[in-house]
Amino acid sequence: MSSSTPISEPLLIRRPRILMPDGEFLTGDVLMAGGKIDRVEPEIAIASDGEVKEIDAAGLTLLPGVETCRPLMLAQAMQGRSTVAQVSNWMSTAVAKAYNIPNKGAIAPDYDADLFWWI
Repeated sequence: MSSSTPISEPLLIRRPRILMPDGEFLTGDVLMAGGKIDRVEPEIAIASDGEVKEIDAAGLTLLPGVETCRPLMLAQAMQGRSTVAQVSNWMSTAVAKAYNIPNKGAIAPDYDADLFWWI
């Protein structure tokens, strides 16, 4: 399952397993605002004023980038032909670096928030 709907309102994604730029996974929170990632931290505390929508994503994996062929690549990873971290690098991080695309290819503050949900 994936979603490519742009999100402009503030959104706090709680407790997903997040693939970080170094290929390691972090279980933590992601705060998005204005369609960009504002913060990625183990736990983000915010005022409960109702202005930030929250999603409980415990048990889900969050990967950077939304690509049509990513599900196909992930299927290959599940068959042992690569790792999930390699797929993320090939489909997002390496492309952003190779073409000097700013603010793409990672789940990090100030990066575009095109994210891929993997269940």
